[in-house]
Amino acid sequence: MLINVRTCKVPVIVMFVSAKCVPCKQMVARLEILINEFRNRAVFGMCRADEYTGDFPLSTVPTILININGAVFEWYQGVVDTDKLRDGIETAIERMDEESN
Repeated sequence: MLINVRTCKVPVIVMFVSAKCVPCKQMVARLEILINEFRNRAVFGMCRADEYTGDFPLSTVPTILININGAVFEWYQGVVDTDKLRDGIETAIERMDEESN
C-alpha cells in the first residue's frame, strides 16, 4: 500500500533496514510491538536502505523516521529502546492532534 506522507492524517513511521543487519532484526521485533499498540493511530513501513533515493541522509541502519505532515519530526539510529520509540510516536500523535484543532 502506498501512502502520501504529506497528507496522511496520522504519523508515518518508516524504518530503513539492510538484509544482513542484525540490529535491524532486533528493531523489527520491537516495531511489531508498537504496530499493534498504535493500530489506527499511526502508519508503519519499512524500506531497504540500498533502494532509498529520498532526501533524508541515511548514514546507518537501522534508522527510524517519524514523519508528521511530510516532515521528519524525530529520528533514531541504531538499536533503540521500545519505550523511547513509544514516547516519540505518542508525542507525534499529540502534535498532530494539536495542529488539527
